[in-house]
Amino acid sequence: MPPGRRRPAAPFGRLRPAHHLGPHHAPGGKAAAAGRLQASALDTSSIPPVATVRVTGTLRDRTRGPSCALAVFRLTYRAGDGSLPFTRKTVRTCSSRAAKNFAFTRARVFLVELKVCAETGRTPSDTCLYAGTWKQLYASS
Repeated sequence: MPPGRRRPAAPFGRLRPAHHLGPHHAPGGKAAAAGRLQASALDTSSIPPVATVRVTGTLRDRTRGPSCALAVFRLTYRAGDGSLPFTRKTVRTCSSRAAKNFAFTRARVFLVELKVCAETGRTPSDTCLYAGTWKQLYASS
């Protein structure tokens, strides 16, 4: 594209360029998540606007012993009744030798946030979920 020219906006329903994620680290650097987020089919007729979001990436575990790496995604979506509840998608790996790949798609998403933790247990603890801040990855506009 020639200098000074702007790329036209993607029309409704078309794929937008992917956003690179991270790497995002757990406190202490014991876990790291990186990847891409791509939003498509932006629906601006609803308030707030919603889109279909595809997230792909890898999670690396740098812990020793019984601890594991967790990447917790909080997806705020538009429900059929118009409310904005959220759901969580958790990715977990306990292997320090290889990264774990993940991919998921969710429709009617308003907001995507991420928290990376390193801890024991199969599910994220309250400390992981409620201490510290969530990293905002995507907000529809």
